[in-house]
Amino acid sequence: MLPLVTGKVYNDIGLVYSGLKSYENAAECFELAIPLMRTESTNKELEAVLQQNLGAVYNQLKQFNKAMECHRQAVTLHGKRS
Repeated sequence: MLPLVTGKVYNDIGLVYSGLKSYENAAECFELAIPLMRTESTNKELEAVLQQNLGAVYNQLKQFNKAMECHRQAVTLHGKRS
């Protein structure tokens, strides 16, 4: 259960960084959170939300190819919701 909680904390910190327009730090937090959610959670919706958050940050960083991949993964995960 600890990795799931840690993943949620990284997501929350990423949202704070994003709100402060510190997009590189936000991306780092979301990137750290995704594998933790992936290994610990059978709820794909949480991982999908992280992919959406990361995609939004990549949009702000003008890394559009990365953003598109994150958003595609989010769409796929939303289709796999438990």
